[in-house]
Amino acid sequence: MDLTPDSSLPARYEPLGAARSGSEGLVLHAFDRERGLAVALKRARPDVERAEARLRLRRELAMLAELAHPGWPAGLDAGTLADGTPFYTMGWVPGVDVADLATPSTEAQVRGWLPTLAGALDRLHGLGLVHGDVSAANVRITPAGGAVLLDLGHGDRPGPLAALGGTLTTLAPEAIAHGQRDRRADWYGLGCVLYRALTGRDPFAGSPEDLLRAHLEDVPTAPRRLAADLSSALEAVLVRLLAKDPADRFADGASLLAALGLPALPATTGELLEPPLLGRDDALAGLDLALAEPGAERWLVGPHGAGRTRLLAAA
Repeated sequence: MDLTPDSSLPARYEPLGAARSGSEGLVLHAFDRERGLAVALKRARPDVERAEARLRLRRELAMLAELAHPGWPAGLDAGTLADGTPFYTMGWVPGVDVADLATPSTEAQVRGWLPTLAGALDRLHGLGLVHGDVSAANVRITPAGGAVLLDLGHGDRPGPLAALGGTLTTLAPEAIAHGQRDRRADWYGLGCVLYRALTGRDPFAGSPEDLLRAHLEDVPTAPRRLAADLSSALEAVLVRLLAKDPADRFADGASLLAALGLPALPATTGELLEPPLLGRDDALAGLDLALAEPGAERWLVGPHGAGRTRLLAAA
C-alpha cells in the first residue's frame, strides 16, 4: 500500500518517495537535511494507540542500535510528528526486496549475500532476540550484491506468542501449531526466502488456510525441479532449513555456511553498543526529583521492554 508523503514531517526531513505500509508502521523514504543522508522514516500506523506505538518504535530503534551489523540498517533518530504520531529513522537501504525480484537469483548471487544475512541473524540471536518475520519482503538485495534484513516490528524474546503474526508464506510450523518460537523459526523463514530467491516462487501458495496447513503438513517441490542449475549442496541446505521439526534445522548461521563451504563473517567483538536514550527527558526529570527526596521508598513501574533499567542507569 502506497501513501502520500506526510505533510506533518519535521522540516529537517524532505520526502523522497511515497510511504509504504510495513509491519506495525508506515515507512517513508526521506532525506535528512541535518545528517545529510537518505533515511527510512518509520511512523506508527494510524490504527495503533500512540503510547503503545511509541514504545514499540523505541524498542525497534534500541534493537537496531545494539545490532550494529552490516546486515542491518543503522538506527538513527526518534521524534514526534506535528500531529503527535511517533516515528524513528534508520539508514536508507537502496536495492530491491527479494519479493520484488524480476527474475530468480543465481546460486552464485545467493552465495554472495548469504554470509551477511546469516551473520545478521546470528547477531540478533546472540542478543537473545528473534526477528519473527524473516520474509521475502524483509530482505533487501543491494546494488552491490549484498543483503540487509529489515523490519523488526515483530522482534522479541523467544517464547510463547501473544498472537500469531508475521508473513503467512514464511510462518514456522511450531508458531502455527504451538504458538511459540525461538531462533529456529527465523531459520525456517530464511529457508522460505532462499527458496523464493532461487526459484521465483514461495515454498507454498494458496489461501491463508491453505498456507497454514501446508507449513504443518506439506513438503515443497524439490528446489532443483524448479532451478535445474542449483547444486545438490544448496538444495540440501534448503531442505534442512524448511524442516517441520525445529530440531532438524540449522542452529546458527555458522553451521549453515559451513554446510556450503562458505566462510562466516567475523563475529562482532567488544562490548555491545549502548542504544541511545531517546525521548525520555520528562521521565528522567521526574526520576531525578524522586531520587532527590531522602528516606522515601520508590517504585519504578512500566511494561516489559519500556527501558526501566536504562532509565535508572541514566538518572
